[in-house]
Amino acid sequence: MLRGRRRSRVRVRARPPGVGGLFAAAAAKLRGVEIFFTSLLVIVGLVTAWFAVYVVYRLYADQR
Repeated sequence: MLRGRRRSRVRVRARPPGVGGLFAAAAAKLRGVEIFFTSLLVIVGLVTAWFAVYVVYRLYADQR
């Protein structure tokens, strides 16, 4: 029977100084790009929906 706790052999290595800053700056830049393209996608979706409603309206109005 084992008594006590086994020691873990996994070692956690510390990051070199300054590396965290680089990753944080890159993450912030990517976040801005993500927001830009998500906004662009929403705008294109709204314009497409507006155009579809407009076309249906014009088709209906021309039949009168």
